[in-house]
Amino acid sequence: MSNHRNDVDSFAAQFKALSNPHRLALFRRLTSCCPPGTSCSTEDAVRYSVGQLGADIDISISTLSHHLKELKRAGLVQMARKGKQVECWVAPQTLEQLSAFFAELPAQPKDTRNKPMSEQNTCCGTSAVTDKSPSAADHDAYRQSVREKYSQVAKANNERQGCGGGTSCCGPTDDGAINTLISTRLGYSQADLDLVPSGADMGLGCGNPKAIAALKSSETVVDLGSGGGFDCFLAAREVGSSGRVIGVDMTPDMVSKARANALKGRYENVEFRLGEIEHLPIADVTADVIISNCVINLSPNKPQVFRDAFRVLKPDGRLAISDVVATVELPEEMRNDAGLIAGCTGNAALIDDLEAMMRETGFEQIRIQPKDESKEFIKDWAPGHNVTDYVVSATIEAVKPGGCGGGK
Repeated sequence: MSNHRNDVDSFAAQFKALSNPHRLALFRRLTSCCPPGTSCSTEDAVRYSVGQLGADIDISISTLSHHLKELKRAGLVQMARKGKQVECWVAPQTLEQLSAFFAELPAQPKDTRNKPMSEQNTCCGTSAVTDKSPSAADHDAYRQSVREKYSQVAKANNERQGCGGGTSCCGPTDDGAINTLISTRLGYSQADLDLVPSGADMGLGCGNPKAIAALKSSETVVDLGSGGGFDCFLAAREVGSSGRVIGVDMTPDMVSKARANALKGRYENVEFRLGEIEHLPIADVTADVIISNCVINLSPNKPQVFRDAFRVLKPDGRLAISDVVATVELPEEMRNDAGLIAGCTGNAALIDDLEAMMRETGFEQIRIQPKDESKEFIKDWAPGHNVTDYVVSATIEAVKPGGCGGGK
C-alpha cells in the first residue's frame, strides 16, 4: 500500500461516502464498464441526467441531489451542465484508482463465503446484490404515514378538535377565528373566506395559489391535494358555471369532507376524486390550470408529480403552486423526522432541484419566487427546530409548451 500512502485520506473519504446505501446504489448505477483488455476515456463514461437518475432509482430529487453532492465532494462523481440539464458520471480513472487500491490488499482466504465481485451486480452483469434505494413499497409506507396524519386532521376538524401540537400546515386548530387569521396571513382576503362553506377553511396551506393562477371563465382547474376543498371552491367562483374544478386527495376522510362541503355550498362545477398526485385519476390533456397549496413537498417522488401534471395539462396549460421549498440542504435529522415531514418542512426540495425537475419534464417559463415574509408563520409550525433556517414558502409557476400533446 506504499504507493497509496499519500492518498489514505482521499480513499477514507470515498469509503465513508459509499457507506451510505443510497450513495452506494447511485455509484453502482453511474459506474461505467470497459470490456476486458481495453481502456476507457472520460468521454466513454456513462452519463446520466439528474432527472433520469431520480426516475431510474425512484428517489426524490432533493435526496438525490444531496447524495450526489456528497459523492462529488468525495471525488467519486463528476457533474457538469449540458444545455438545460445537469449530467453526472463516474470517470474511468476513478474506478482504476479504486481497483488499484483493492488490488494491493491481502488476498481473502480460500474458504471465504463472500461471492467474487464478478458475480455481484455491476453495470456489466446480472444482479446478485440488492441495493437499499427507496422502493415503491418504501414510498407506499411513506404515503401511508402522511395519509394517517391528514386523516386525523380531517376527523379532528369534523369533531371540532385540534390535531395536537402547535400551529402548523398539518391543521392548527378547530377555532374558526384562528383559521381565519392564519389564512389572511397566507394571502387570502376576508372576502375569499366569506365565499366558502363553513369548515372548508382548515387553516392549511402556505400561500394562495389562486392569486397567481389568473383563472379565466370556462377553464378546467385541477387542485393537487385538495384537502377540505377550500382552494377548489375559490377557483370555482373564478371559472364560473361553464368551468370545472377537480380536486384530488389521497386521504379518504379529506375527500369525504370536501364532498360534504361541496354539497353544503351547492357547488355543481366541483368534484373531488380519491387518488395520489403522482398518479392522477384524470385523463390526458384535461386541465387548463393546475393549482396546489403546500402539498407537493409531501411527495416522496416529486419528479413523478410534475410528469403527471404535464400529462394532464393541455398545451399552454399553467402550473400555479404555493409550496414550501428548501433554501439550503436539509440536515439528515430533519429529513428523517416524521413530524417535520408531515408538517411540510422535512421533505422540501431545493429550489434548483425543483427547477431541474420541471425543466426535465418539459415545462417552460419556470419561475420560483421565495417569500421571505412566510418565515413569520412557518416558524410556528415546528417550535424549537429552527426550520426557517432551511425552508421558506414560494410561488411556483410554469407553462406546458403549446402543441406538445403529452409529456416526455
